[in-house]
Amino acid sequence: MWTPGADRARRPVLVWIHGGAFVLGAGSQTLYDGSALARRGDVVVVTLNYRMGTLGFLRLRERFGDRLPATGNEGLLDQVAALRWVRDEIEAFGGDPGNVTIFGESAGAMSCATLLGMPQARGLFHRAILQSGAANFRWPPDVAAGLADLLLDELGLGSPEALREANVSSLLDAQRRLFMDMLLSDRYVLGALSPGGQRVAGAVFLGLALARRRVGSVAAPLSARLLTLLRRRRRDGTPSPRAAALHALRTRGLPFQPVVDGAVVPRDPLDAVRDGAARDVPLLIGTNLDETKLFLPLDPEAATLDEAALLARCRDAIPGKDGERDETAREAIEVYRAARAARDERIEPGELWFAIESDRTMRHPAMALAGLQSAHQRNTYAYLFTWSSPALGGLLGSCHALDLPFVFGTLGHPMFRPFAGKGPDARALAERMQDAWIAFARTGRPDHEGLPEWPGYDASTRRTMILDRRCRVEMAPREAERAFWDRVPSE
Repeated sequence: MWTPGADRARRPVLVWIHGGAFVLGAGSQTLYDGSALARRGDVVVVTLNYRMGTLGFLRLRERFGDRLPATGNEGLLDQVAALRWVRDEIEAFGGDPGNVTIFGESAGAMSCATLLGMPQARGLFHRAILQSGAANFRWPPDVAAGLADLLLDELGLGSPEALREANVSSLLDAQRRLFMDMLLSDRYVLGALSPGGQRVAGAVFLGLALARRRVGSVAAPLSARLLTLLRRRRRDGTPSPRAAALHALRTRGLPFQPVVDGAVVPRDPLDAVRDGAARDVPLLIGTNLDETKLFLPLDPEAATLDEAALLARCRDAIPGKDGERDETAREAIEVYRAARAARDERIEPGELWFAIESDRTMRHPAMALAGLQSAHQRNTYAYLFTWSSPALGGLLGSCHALDLPFVFGTLGHPMFRPFAGKGPDARALAERMQDAWIAFARTGRPDHEGLPEWPGYDASTRRTMILDRRCRVEMAPREAERAFWDRVPSE
């Protein structure tokens, strides 16, 4: 926690929920140092921890019934418990319990989106900021239970007693294996038997290493898992049954994520927001332009995709009935190629792939949530962060997690400078973004004198603040691409 003073001054409170795919990260990471934000805005910044992976999002009710009725949402309940502590105690630290803003990035933003529709969280926060995450990452109970079965069967844990007595390290090892198997189940990775493809194992998660300092605990085991998965292919070249099962879920979510269980999360968060569950909560939501380029080191062959490989990837990733996937994939490629060409942007197959995946996983779900919330709450605001990372010669673009050092004012930290950039333009953008986040926490509006007037978002105009060297408002940016996703049925 960071506060300008424990003086009962009732300052706005910002509560940070960290990301990390629901398996990585901590509120104590240097990346989330709230001192600059607290000092600049005279606000209180709180970061929290929550159970992750098998300890926080493992659905056990179907397997063990009332003997071990874990909902798969224990991580969310931890977040609610932390918010209750803030409500009860923050006044002693100079904060206002009646003015609490939750904000998060990636899995943290997905958590915030879920909290918007959770009855247990109602009244514990008053505004929400979602960075690169929305309400599209959630499992129905049967899928979550099936993933739990995969993990527990591998360990031979057939009873609640056996699970209670299991070594936590073995659970975490199995968690990592499941996460990596699902991550690497894509057909284009499983088929990477060429020397170039095998080099993937040596470079995986460089982006995450830059953003989250996890290279030692993630990259090496991931390399080993890739080699193991490749060896598990059948003689006819098809994936193993486990890999095939995980691949079927790969484009729908993460191994561990919130579960619409009918109790803790009583209904789909999108449906809850659509029906006005968060009507009293101003919302600031946005994404980065090139979200999925953070994972370019995991998939270096994307840079040399041909048209056939691009079509195969799109057919695999975009939802739809089997007989319609080819047509939908071709339409996606045509829409993105035409729209990007009209803006004089790159249209090589690899560039199209990253643009399509960034919008499929991040931007379109975020704008869909903004549209639903704006029907009930006029103080709904959208942004698109387009600052490019200088890392890897600029290949990462405006990738996932790049916004974090700008929001927290940690550009000067040696760890983040190569990733985020430096110089007066970077500092100016960081100050504008911090002031917008602070203003929103204070008043429910992100306007301040350093930015153009920031109008609310609605489904007719889709006015969006572009955050870059020159901040500006655009009407319905990248509308052709957004409209395409509106036509694609959700899974």
